[in-house]
Amino acid sequence: MMKWPDADGVMTRLPRGEDEPRRGVPVVKMKTISVALLTTALIAGGCGKKESGAAGEASEKRGDPVSGYVRSTLESKDVATGMIGLSAIRAAVKVYQVQEGSNPNSLQDLVSKGYLGQLPPEPTGQRYLYDARTGDVQLADR
Repeated sequence: MMKWPDADGVMTRLPRGEDEPRRGVPVVKMKTISVALLTTALIAGGCGKKESGAAGEASEKRGDPVSGYVRSTLESKDVATGMIGLSAIRAAVKVYQVQEGSNPNSLQDLVSKGYLGQLPPEPTGQRYLYDARTGDVQLADR
């Protein structure tokens, strides 16, 4: 049975048939994080501010609560999409930094070297900004 040092330098036995340790973030952990972020974003988006002033009064007088609900739901979807995509990119950058010993030159490097299958979609009206010097990823308005 082969031994391999883990992150703390402790020698760990690997199951039979594995020549080297598994790398990267486990898929189950990524899915759990994604679901938690999506739930948080949906809750936060659903608690948005109520329309006030003439627009809010006109909407209530028309009896049109559905349009406000639909708008809020779409905004929540964009927030959730952005948060999940941003989290996935940041996690991939961290794994890249550990395994490669440096920051990727661009977000496309994460795809070309297999750290991401593809870049997550950008939320409506926003884009991902990446600083190769620091490895920081942000969402910015277009």
